[in-house]
Amino acid sequence: MKFPFFLGLLMLSCVAEAQLASFSSSDVDATTPTQRTCFSHEKHTQLMGFQKFADAHQQIENHTNQWTPIIEEQRAAGQSVVVTIPVVFHVIYANSTQNISDAQIQSQLDILNEDFRRTNADQDNIWSQAADTEIEFCLASFD
Repeated sequence: MKFPFFLGLLMLSCVAEAQLASFSSSDVDATTPTQRTCFSHEKHTQLMGFQKFADAHQQIENHTNQWTPIIEEQRAAGQSVVVTIPVVFHVIYANSTQNISDAQIQSQLDILNEDFRRTNADQDNIWSQAADTEIEFCLASFD
């Protein structure tokens, strides 16, 4: 339940980022930062005004509170707490020139894992809230 919520929030922030990227340089004033920014906090604050969102958020918090002691015990015992999520890619194309290779899919999966584990080459300490989410993705063995 927690992952779909954050995945949805991530997609919303990407949409906002894409909309900003569509502006031309004349649309942006000189005070606009040139650094990449994330709008997830602003979107989260906006959504908290809706009861349905607040109820879903409370369910996530309740679920998290159930798992926190278990994860702490695993860490104390030196066990891995990384959650691995199997994923399926459906590649839709009209002709063979539009198809992508298995290597391209694996490459993107590797990049996704680097981002979620915060091991990517472009990670820095600008975002103090950025952390290793202890989530990894793998190709599912069946769909």
